Amino acid sequence: MHRKLFYLFPLLFVTYGCSTVQFVFGNIFHREIEAATIVVEASKIVFPSYPSATAYYGLISREGKIVENLSENWRDHFSEGLSASAKCDENNKNCKYGFQNDKFQWVIPPQWTYRPSAFQEGFAILYDPNTYSYKYIDKTGKFAFTDKKFLRAGKFNFGYARVALRMNGEAYDRTPKYEWAWLSKSGEILDFREPSILESSQNPKLTIREGMIPCPSLDEEKNIKWGYRNFKGEWVIPAKYFSVEPFYFGKAFVQTVESYKMIIDSQYILINAKGDNLFPNHTFRNIQAPIQNGLGILSFMPAPGESFGKSYLYNWRTNKKSEFSVVVSFRNLLWDDKWVPATEYKEYKGNKIGIGAYYDDNFRKVLDRIDGKYIFIDAESFSENVSYVRFYDPESEKSINYSAYIDRSGKILFYFDKEKLTYSKPYMKSGFLLISKAE
Repeated sequence: MHRKLFYLFPLLFVTYGCSTVQFVFGNIFHREIEAATIVVEASKIVFPSYPSATAYYGLISREGKIVENLSENWRDHFSEGLSASAKCDENNKNCKYGFQNDKFQWVIPPQWTYRPSAFQEGFAILYDPNTYSYKYIDKTGKFAFTDKKFLRAGKFNFGYARVALRMNGEAYDRTPKYEWAWLSKSGEILDFREPSILESSQNPKLTIREGMIPCPSLDEEKNIKWGYRNFKGEWVIPAKYFSVEPFYFGKAFVQTVESYKMIIDSQYILINAKGDNLFPNHTFRNIQAPIQNGLGILSFMPAPGESFGKSYLYNWRTNKKSEFSVVVSFRNLLWDDKWVPATEYKEYKGNKIGIGAYYDDNFRKVLDRIDGKYIFIDAESFSENVSYVRFYDPESEKSINYSAYIDRSGKILFYFDKEKLTYSKPYMKSGFLLISKAE
């Protein structure tokens, strides 16, 4: 027996179904699944910085159920158990921002006129319009590192955050280029800046790992090059690269070709802590950091005579790569996951099709079917044992594909109509998935 409720909101028509629901998509996908229809009772808000823009926000649970009693205003995804949320007047204006817990109680009361970032490693970031600077907030709502002011502030990652400072220590300037340093959670500043080096942007992936601190320096032609220092400020690997990435398991990607000179993608090499090139006959593109068990993907640049380069599963711990090639089928890898999604092209009933799978750190397939039948062609990392995938029915004569959220067994938990609702974060956090619709 099917139950359906219909709600009509301004500019949004939503349906809600529970128990066993029958879904029909055109003529090629018609079956019963024990999952809730994804429908979100979204909230309408007006962006403070873009008064003409209207958006709807909502949360759903792991079971695909609507989360009730949400604020009618903007909210961010959950991170470390808290969600940045807005409290506005009856016209959805004059909003103040604070943080709510997973029971939608105000843990940090709404008090700021600018939206704070999500918490990461115990701190969130807030812009202060009075000083044109950024500040860090702890989980009690108190400001941290109050003896310092930052022109720019990055999120903490593995214990350190990259921050922008002025040479004289003040932070009231709107200069488009900045001098960057490192901030520890204890408030210590690691300042290995060279006075004449200014950077205009922040690389969110840049962080200190394994005692290797990414630092810039000027070469003889006054061009900025990058290398690594230790905590004493000594150069471990000289600054000779156009960009560098963090170290993982004794290895790091470094860029060897300037961006404006690149013909096809970015060109990187993989080095060890001594600066040795681990693959001297190859360069890489579309680089990704590995997950916590060392598993990742290496995407090689095309060899002479090749139109496209090949990608392989790669274990950063053992320095081994898979014998079979794969196609990258994810947007991001999450550090705390244990599987990596990728796609192989294989023969299926006389046709060569992409068949997705999740792999473990020994390159073994651990999941390659949705509900034991459907093939997925695109996937994300698992977060809280839930992942987003796109899949299709290989028995169909048409190539229409569908989106769903699954558990680690491949069982469909829920899915939704992407034409009506789009998610802003594809990951489950604190038991909730944030989705949104912008008009």
